[in-house]
Amino acid sequence: DAAREFVVTNEFGSTVEKAGGTALNASTGYDLTTYFYQLPSNKLELWAYLESERFQNPVMREFYTVRDVVIEERRMRTDSSPIGRLLEEFLAAAYLGHPYGRPVVGYRSDLDEFTRAEAMELYQTYYVPSNIVIGMAGDVDPEEVREYAEKYFGDWKAGPVPPRVRTIEPEQRGERRVVIRDPGQPFLLMAYHKPAGDHEDSPAYDVLTTLLANSRSSRLHSRLVKDEKKAVAVGAITQIPGEQYPGLVLTFVVPSKGVGAGECEAAVLEEIDAIATNGVDADELAGVKTRMKADFVRQARSNIGMLRGLVGEEVLWGDWRAALAYPFEIDAVTSEDLQRIAQETFVESNRTVGYIITEEEGEDDAS
Repeated sequence: DAAREFVVTNEFGSTVEKAGGTALNASTGYDLTTYFYQLPSNKLELWAYLESERFQNPVMREFYTVRDVVIEERRMRTDSSPIGRLLEEFLAAAYLGHPYGRPVVGYRSDLDEFTRAEAMELYQTYYVPSNIVIGMAGDVDPEEVREYAEKYFGDWKAGPVPPRVRTIEPEQRGERRVVIRDPGQPFLLMAYHKPAGDHEDSPAYDVLTTLLANSRSSRLHSRLVKDEKKAVAVGAITQIPGEQYPGLVLTFVVPSKGVGAGECEAAVLEEIDAIATNGVDADELAGVKTRMKADFVRQARSNIGMLRGLVGEEVLWGDWRAALAYPFEIDAVTSEDLQRIAQETFVESNRTVGYIITEEEGEDDAS
């Protein structure tokens, strides 16, 4: 405790802010950890100096203070959140062997016992040049960027390539269900295993989830939210838990008051079956593609939004240019593609279902 008087709290963040920096933050997912902020273009050398020091010579002097913050974040997002608890148990049920079934932040007991020495070991394993991608966008001169990169990062010693996950998730051979009772809001999760993000069908999965639940004109939103008013929100995700390894195509529904999760599940299954049986109308498919390409352009309008796509492709697949091909890949998806992957993927034995049911709902609502 006596050493605390020599600690300048958040000195890195204060330095960035004094230089005109904004949006300083970081995020951790199953596939990668991202650090990002924005600085005026005339602070390029300051950026290079700060980042070279941060990642080559970390001190972690307030490690246990920050660890306590992470424990509190886990408490708020998972332990005290019915949906957070459901998602944690849901992924554990969907993945029996692969690390995708474990929470990114770890369990409370992991955090309680996590030490500064273990953090340094993790840093030395994964924070090596061969495992780091730096992206930059804005009013900068590429030659000047190269000059500062060589000056401040040039002596960074290469380390061993970090180990990859060896476990391959076994094929799921039967439907799995997770039910949580809570007096609050009912909730439905439904997911099916799908290939990794570099599979040729990945754009088709993105189109399928957009058509199914990811816009106000999607099938589930039109049916459950607008027409039948059985839900207040619907959505679908294809990049969960991650993309580097085989993941899930997930649909969620927030039922309206007085509507059980089971009733919404039946509607989701009907819409999925309709795609598998009948395919998709050409006009409907064209509309979905137009919206997806518009969303792609909107994301690229900001420097951070553009970099997320470019850097993500470089980290996961080793080619940032692949991000630029996405609109063309969307255009190439056909109704036959959607019908085929629906028939192959959306089968009962490949399905995991999660419910939050209220005390008023009976056992029949959870089966």
